[in-house]
Amino acid sequence: MRTTLISDLHLAEPDQAHALDLLRLLATWPTEAWVLLGDVFDDWWGWEHSVYVHAVPVLAALHAQIRAGRTVVWVPGNRDPRPGGAAQRLGIEVRSAWRAEAGGAQILAVHGDVEAGIGQRLLDRAIRGRPTRALARALGPERVWPVLRRAGDLSRRANHGPDPSLIARQARYVDRRLAEGLDIVCLGHSHAPGVQARPGGTLVNLGDWVGHRSFAVVDREVRLIRWRDGEVVEIDGPPRSRRGCGGG
Repeated sequence: MRTTLISDLHLAEPDQAHALDLLRLLATWPTEAWVLLGDVFDDWWGWEHSVYVHAVPVLAALHAQIRAGRTVVWVPGNRDPRPGGAAQRLGIEVRSAWRAEAGGAQILAVHGDVEAGIGQRLLDRAIRGRPTRALARALGPERVWPVLRRAGDLSRRANHGPDPSLIARQARYVDRRLAEGLDIVCLGHSHAPGVQARPGGTLVNLGDWVGHRSFAVVDREVRLIRWRDGEVVEIDGPPRSRRGCGGG
């Protein structure tokens, strides 16, 4: 079974070049399952009965994949900490992480916002907590969405540029997980595509869809691919500092 893993799409408007390319990829790429490793949209909250207007084309395309018998999994990222609600009503599975076995290798895939400081961890816990969910329900989409968009803009400006320390933090996280018996750990978040042999296994950084058009394919092995207008090139070499292509 072929599974395609893609991270950090940062979709904001339906006519953006990378949004249109994603629709082309969804319509043409041969796979049995899609795993979205977080930050699918630039600002997202999983309302039960409401979605962003600009999210409709991609959600419709994902729903078409499900209707065609394919699986779609959404693993939360820092931009989409609660992807449920309407997405789940469309048949998208929401998981905290994705695990699989391929070619005898045990694989784990997460978004990649790991090894965060205590301040970031407290903020993440607050965003995912019940009080925040209750407040969001009370305020409603019309009030919450502008706040999310503003927070996304601030985050993008703060994270627009190289961050070698993030690559190092992700490597430390991967080494710990490999020591627990895993063989391959896939992640995104850092927008730095690459494959790196580690002491206990392999780190696969998916990169991002915005600037690199990169993703991973899992069948009998894990391959990292760059896609341009239907042409594919396999990526090798370790992850390097992210280039300034937005997101975060």
